[in-house]
Amino acid sequence: MREIFQRMIDKEFPEDMLLSKAFSIIKKVNASWISCDDCTIKEQCHRICDDLEFEGVSLSNVPLSAIGERFEKLQFRIDYPTEYLKLLESLEYVKAQKDKINKFSNVDSRSIDIISSHIKIIEKRIKEYND
Repeated sequence: MREIFQRMIDKEFPEDMLLSKAFSIIKKVNASWISCDDCTIKEQCHRICDDLEFEGVSLSNVPLSAIGERFEKLQFRIDYPTEYLKLLESLEYVKAQKDKINKFSNVDSRSIDIISSHIKIIEKRIKEYND
């Protein structure tokens, strides 16, 4: 993922940050959910440079964009916990129900307040998973 490399160049990510941590920050998910060939950003840069040298490329002529392109080829997988997915599903459902109820003019405001509080509870649980 090129953005990881670019954020390191821009000094937003330290060189010693693990790829899984960097990816989790970008995707806004828990780092423990990330599956990848985990190493630091710096180690990945070294791997890429080693590959380029093996291919016969002189590193003195390699632009940073070429290294960034290699970062684009990194493979990441997010393994979401089942409960987290269920919470997302529940949130979507409750919000849809609230939208439906809001279309009626004779709905008790207490009903809307209760649904809104449930939405906040679900959103809080979702946020706790990402912390």
